[in-house]
Amino acid sequence: MLEQKEVYRQIFKATSIFGGVQVYNIIVGIIRAKVIAILLGPTGVGIISLFTSTIQLLNQATGFGVEQSGVRDIAEAYGTQDEKRISITFTVVRKIIWFTGLLGAIVCIIFAGSLSELTFGTSAHRWSFVILSGVILLTQLGNGQSMLLRGTRRIKELAKSSMLGATLGLLTSIPLYYFYGVKGIVPSLFLSSVFICSIYWLYARKLKVLPFYLPLGQIFKQSKLMVKFGIMLVLSSLLGSLIMYIIRIFISNTGSVNEVGLFSACFMIIENYVRMVFSAMATDFYPRLSAINKWNDKLNEMTNYQITMGISIIAPLIVVFIVFAPFLLVLLYSEEFVPITTMLQLAIVGVLFQVASWAMTFIMLAKADTKLYFVKESIAGIFMLLIYILGYYCYGLVGIGIAFILANIFHLCICFVFVHKSSKFHFDDKYFLMLSIYLLLIIGTLLSAFFLEGRLQIFIYTLCIICSFLKAFIDLDKRIGLREIFLRYWKNK
Repeated sequence: MLEQKEVYRQIFKATSIFGGVQVYNIIVGIIRAKVIAILLGPTGVGIISLFTSTIQLLNQATGFGVEQSGVRDIAEAYGTQDEKRISITFTVVRKIIWFTGLLGAIVCIIFAGSLSELTFGTSAHRWSFVILSGVILLTQLGNGQSMLLRGTRRIKELAKSSMLGATLGLLTSIPLYYFYGVKGIVPSLFLSSVFICSIYWLYARKLKVLPFYLPLGQIFKQSKLMVKFGIMLVLSSLLGSLIMYIIRIFISNTGSVNEVGLFSACFMIIENYVRMVFSAMATDFYPRLSAINKWNDKLNEMTNYQITMGISIIAPLIVVFIVFAPFLLVLLYSEEFVPITTMLQLAIVGVLFQVASWAMTFIMLAKADTKLYFVKESIAGIFMLLIYILGYYCYGLVGIGIAFILANIFHLCICFVFVHKSSKFHFDDKYFLMLSIYLLLIIGTLLSAFFLEGRLQIFIYTLCIICSFLKAFIDLDKRIGLREIFLRYWKNK
């Protein structure tokens, strides 16, 4: 029981730390966006968007997904406590990151003129892309150092690196944009990547790993599985991007470009402000799972810990988002986006079902079961495409909100079927009871939003928020001793 409580506490600690980091980075991002909008205007925002999207595409195409697959290999090696294996894995990761980084930079330099023509319709930005080739190299190298920290679960170092990188990037950008305007964009992107890479390198170099020489042929042999795994992740990501592109084209052709903007705004909120909890949890969960990927019973136990913890954190946030959806849309965008309130309130419910499917997906990744993962992503993606089109055709954007819930329920089901077959996974007995209670509170909040108004609506809203947070507090207290932690903190203070 003590060991179980300790695991829950570690999960909660990691989620709290990275959740705080995500919030900080979002605030920095909002400040940066505001500064760019004031100093550079819409044209500057557009140029930055075009440069960054091109860099991201080249990084994805030449990175071979090693950023994800490398974390798995490092965590697995680190879990064995075998110093020779750890040294070999670190050496392979560092070498392959140099290879992918240089490959991306060379591709960017060779095709600089073409990229300028394709992106801006002129070759005037050719030398800008030559300079930005350095950003691609530095980004890959920074990702490599980040991988080492993630794989060894250096939580505090990762948090500090992320926050320092975001802060220095902001402080560098402001004077460059102020004094040089649009001409400061490329230097700003380059210097930001220098700072981020340097910070990750400073923290990663503190890892005590014995130096180990590997001949070039051995490095390629050792990295073969890592690259193969990474490529499958890239293909899955590209498939997801293609499906979302088709959905946007369908909405644009059937409805309007304005509705595409509303659709994008809804899912940007879900991705950036709710699913950030998933990103926070994944930083610790993925390497932890990778370290025990050979033992199904431990995998199942750890995954159930993560699912129950995740639901306890996510469910109250969903209730709050449903209640304050109209205000959030005005705050984050403008009153023009208020019409998607119902869509957002419905879609946010789907996140509750994502918790379990997200956790089960990491079992496939931890086991490097790339074929199963790709098949699962393909089936889920095709179903999502069909249900989104049907939902929009029948009920417009509100139909997509309903479709998002159905797509996530379907995704949860196929994840369970696949993972149960491959790893004998089964849910904890308390999972369905916990899910049902939170679901009732969420449905109560939704019904109040749709059918009630005035004081009665406010009363039900307040009741559902209090009950959801109280339920979450009780669940967390059982698992990590939340009251004990608060009392200890209060006494020390």
